[in-house]
Amino acid sequence: MTIRLQAISFLLCWWATGALGQGWVVYAPPERDFSVLFPAPPARTAEAEGAVAFSAVAENITFIVYRRDPRLQPIGNPVSDIQRRLRGDNDDLRVQRIGNDEGDASRDEPVFLTRGMVTIHRVFVAEGRYYELVVRVHRDDFARTRPIARDFFGSFQIGSVVAAPGTSATVSPDVLCKDRSNAFSRAFCEYSTCLQSQHRAQPYCQQLLRYR
Repeated sequence: MTIRLQAISFLLCWWATGALGQGWVVYAPPERDFSVLFPAPPARTAEAEGAVAFSAVAENITFIVYRRDPRLQPIGNPVSDIQRRLRGDNDDLRVQRIGNDEGDASRDEPVFLTRGMVTIHRVFVAEGRYYELVVRVHRDDFARTRPIARDFFGSFQIGSVVAAPGTSATVSPDVLCKDRSNAFSRAFCEYSTCLQSQHRAQPYCQQLLRYR
């Protein structure tokens, strides 16, 4: 009986700290130059050529924001620049761009396959710096990750988080996102939708969002 109670207690704890305890964070760095939705508190690391990476992992998906200095990493052809960075010092490494047949519908959202891993990219340009957002996942999980990546990209804002005025939406995010294929994708959709000004005042979003 004691063992059974301990097992139940463990399962309840796991459930509470797992699905319900997802560490969603509307993150802005101390510089307050951008904000974005992460599924967990991000780690900050210094990269080569003055870049800074902010990254978090959840559901075997890696979410990254790179802040880049155009004085050290000039903006040229974004696709070629991304391929060069993925290849690194290994000139023989195959970096394959996935085309329209594999779901790369947006020219501004290049997708690459390298060593069995898929990376989905979006670049944002601001005065004095630019940002590269990346979602990395195993190739077998690409289909389920694509909408999650777009939620991640859509939540990105240059500057601090400010609730801009707008017409209030009539449909709640839980309704808009109900057809997502899994709970993680559905939750990410709800959070990113709540970041939009027309949804922020909705009671559902007021309870959902937690700014940190």
